[in-house]
Amino acid sequence: MGTDTRRGLHVGVLVGVSTVTYAAVLAGVTSLQSASDAALISARDPIARTVASVASDHDVLERRVGAAADRYSSVAGEYASLGPAIDDLELTLDLLAATTRRVGASAAQLPARVALPSVRSAPGRLTAPATHAVTGASGA
Repeated sequence: MGTDTRRGLHVGVLVGVSTVTYAAVLAGVTSLQSASDAALISARDPIARTVASVASDHDVLERRVGAAADRYSSVAGEYASLGPAIDDLELTLDLLAATTRRVGASAAQLPARVALPSVRSAPGRLTAPATHAVTGASGA
């Protein structure tokens, strides 16, 4: 019976030592994995900064595109509101062109030279008439 008791003790020690060995190996693997993860995170840090920078640049670009779209809409609205004024201007220019054609046609019908009557002499020099009026404007 003594051997059986010792066998149970040996089995218990063997189970304990196996458990401790397994825990030590598991702790070593965890430590290696943690170190590997830290190195991977450190290696990916520039990539993460670049991704953050790209995201930030994207946001800035999106705001600029939005502002450009708003400005385009504003300018398009202003241009559309100019339509009637442009139409009126074109009508006025058409009327002016028609008037210019009529004036040109009338001018073309005028003679090239017009004989003016000759002037015989210049009028004599006139003198102002003498006046004898008295006013109270100077205080007298």
